[in-house]
Amino acid sequence: MKLSIIIEDREDFELVLPLIGKIERIQKEGKYLFYRMVCVCEKHEEKEFKQCLKTHKVNVPYSFWKKTTAGKIVQDADLPNFFEEELFRNPVEMVLLTKNSEITTICAQIARLYQIKVALLEHDTENATFPISANYRFPLNNLDDADKMIAKIIDLFKL
Repeated sequence: MKLSIIIEDREDFELVLPLIGKIERIQKEGKYLFYRMVCVCEKHEEKEFKQCLKTHKVNVPYSFWKKTTAGKIVQDADLPNFFEEELFRNPVEMVLLTKNSEITTICAQIARLYQIKVALLEHDTENATFPISANYRFPLNNLDDADKMIAKIIDLFKL
């Protein structure tokens, strides 16, 4: 099973670190569960993201979508086009969203359009302002929640 994790900032990266550890343990057991990260961040945050990967010894494929402070994508096309291209270049069975925001709502809509399952980590429900249509919603407040989420993914995809 292939999974794309969409993150927007350092807080999101730190939120998924326990999941990354669980996924890497599952991989060592021989289960087919691979992931990549898609970072939607401001240009100056790209260096910080790469440093986080290095500091936490996370060796994973990743993509960057650079946005301006206003949240607009800097590159040639808009966010929907970028996410579609990402899905075609790196097909996945599930997209994992780390927060409920305008950016992740757009990603969820595109994933659903291509019948890709959408999972949302629910850790900041007080600030949820955008309606995300997710197949799965996972609370992520502690390591037990990370274990339950990985167990659910293993069950869903018969890994």
